[in-house]
Amino acid sequence: MTDIGAFSPHWYRVAGLHPRLRAHVSISRQIYRGEVWHVIADPVSGRYHRLNTAAYAFVGRCDGGCSVQAVADALLNESPETALTQDEIVRLLVQLNQRGLIQSEMTPDVAAIFQRSDKERRQRRRQGINPLAFRVRLGDPGAFLKRFDRWRYILFSWQSLLAWLLFLLAGGLVAAMHRDELLAAGQTWLGTPHFLLLAWLLYPPIKALHELAHGLAVRRFDGEVHQMGISLLLLTPAPYVDASAASGMPRAGQRMVVSAAGIIVELALTALALMVWAAVQPGLVRDLALAVAVIGGSSSLLFNGNPLLRFDGYHVMCDAFDLPNLAQRSRAYWRYLVHSRLLGLKHVASPEPGRGEVPWLVAYAPASWLYRVGLSVAIVGWAGSLSMVLGLLAGCGLAFALVGTPVLGFWRDLLQMHLPDAERRKALRAATALTLAGVTLVVGLPLPFATVARGVVWIPEQARIRAGTDGFITAYGAPHGAAVEAGQMVLTLHDPRLDADALGLASQLEGLQADLHAAMQRDPVKVRDIEAGIQRVGVQLERVRELQGQLTVAAGVSGRLAMPRQADMEGGFAPRGTLLGHVLTGQAVIVRVAVEQDTAALVRDATREASVRFADAPGEDWPARLLRAVPAATERLPDAALADFAGGPFATDPADRDHLRTPRPVFVFDLQVDGQVREMAGGRVWVRFDHGWTPLAIQWGRQLRQVFLRHFNPAT
Repeated sequence: MTDIGAFSPHWYRVAGLHPRLRAHVSISRQIYRGEVWHVIADPVSGRYHRLNTAAYAFVGRCDGGCSVQAVADALLNESPETALTQDEIVRLLVQLNQRGLIQSEMTPDVAAIFQRSDKERRQRRRQGINPLAFRVRLGDPGAFLKRFDRWRYILFSWQSLLAWLLFLLAGGLVAAMHRDELLAAGQTWLGTPHFLLLAWLLYPPIKALHELAHGLAVRRFDGEVHQMGISLLLLTPAPYVDASAASGMPRAGQRMVVSAAGIIVELALTALALMVWAAVQPGLVRDLALAVAVIGGSSSLLFNGNPLLRFDGYHVMCDAFDLPNLAQRSRAYWRYLVHSRLLGLKHVASPEPGRGEVPWLVAYAPASWLYRVGLSVAIVGWAGSLSMVLGLLAGCGLAFALVGTPVLGFWRDLLQMHLPDAERRKALRAATALTLAGVTLVVGLPLPFATVARGVVWIPEQARIRAGTDGFITAYGAPHGAAVEAGQMVLTLHDPRLDADALGLASQLEGLQADLHAAMQRDPVKVRDIEAGIQRVGVQLERVRELQGQLTVAAGVSGRLAMPRQADMEGGFAPRGTLLGHVLTGQAVIVRVAVEQDTAALVRDATREASVRFADAPGEDWPARLLRAVPAATERLPDAALADFAGGPFATDPADRDHLRTPRPVFVFDLQVDGQVREMAGGRVWVRFDHGWTPLAIQWGRQLRQVFLRHFNPAT
């Protein structure tokens, strides 16, 4: 170790202590990236602490007979380069004491450093008064878990893993086969009170099976579980067990199995629920199955299985890539970078990352923070849709946790550091400047403010070539790219049914006319009935001949014919209304854009300029100007290319076969693209509406206001 910060002002309080490990703790040896670590674990409380070689050399000599000063001096004489500094020894003793892993004589001076009981009591009190998340301990599940010991080797075997994979494959195939039905059910049912009630009732038993799997996995590798209870997250009860004994297991594979056990159970429940949902008829059982599938799938993908949150997936990743305690060490590495690079501090110890760990340490903390921000926004929106008060509480609490806590922690660490006066003043000035710069960036510095929307190149209806009636394409009047005039025939359809209907109706009409002539001479009473029949058949024949006339499709305007798939379409069947091509008039290109209701007023009233980027030329921007806006909201998209099924941004009603009806209103705007742009009928575009330069605080405030209006306003 370095001699920077070697001396601690608290050294005199601990130098005379004679600490030793508690008798019931265990020590296991683990290897991460070629480095040896030792884990000290308490099997009763489930607490543990990981020691590197230097720290273990110190703790290993603390036998209750040697003082801290004697052990430190001996290590300093033997290996001055690797011996712990005084400050590191004090922190190590405090950490071990807080976890209840060491014991020593206690004096008032020492108690002032440790303060273990008061700190834990304050932490428990804070957890108890948190309205969004707290825990209640219920007891020791050890005796209950031991009843399953005879099954533990069967449940956690290669055969069980293979069966689980096959089960998941079957569930995935069922989901793929019923994809459209699942999407339709999800979009129409997931937000209903019925689903929310079922989810609230089903989550605790699903979570109980999840936690039972963790406990059984710990027992599989001869570990102990001594704590279980109920945690409350957003008013939803969830059982938990303390499986921290896995941290003391020597093999990474064992720890990974314990961490992944809950995810394995949830995914198996999801697969089973999907198969049940597909097999049963609509009703309560089907609703329960879909709720289980949604809970299990979303919990595994968004929470438990996601390594960016410190749940099961995180621990699996840490053990799989030999990255112990990655989250805390990543934050510590960023703290070191800020202190050393931005504040210019020299008296700070490097975290000393292992071989190949630097990219992980640099990337994990910001990636995890960004993911938690996105997840928090979704949670606040969901909570607000249930209750305005609950949404406000969740928003304030999560905002403080994500922003306030890191900022306050930064200043607390800086103020508590033992630094020379000159360096402290320099660091405080730099930290103040950094804080003011951050506040200025958010509050006072104008930055570009824009709205980006998706749209399509719009072709007027008269320029679209559609099939007027059902028919088979038999001939073209002009090739693709040719100049055509308004009224010119561009393709011909043929429908044999119309020919047969016309022939039959004409023959029937001739027969009725002959009957009319005979009736006028022999039976005048029947004349009126026959005349009515002639009129009826004549109308039908006129309608058939009108449809036959629509078999010839003509251009509605003059321009250049755009029908690139003529060879593929020839001989094919075209239902009535099918879009077969366009006539490009050579006039200014019109782009039609759909925007959500939240941003419609901003686009309509605060757009300074607009630019368009075409999908086939994403690197080139074209200026555009706003022509018109549909005055009222609509629930129909201007084109199916904007629907989610076609890769667009808007969800559509699964019951709408045209994929145009949206569950939420949208506003439609038309823009004219300036310049000589090649017309691309129906092509996708991205439109950027420039709103000028505005500080981030105002931009975020407006977005927050829209979230509140969307979720908390009963009228929306």
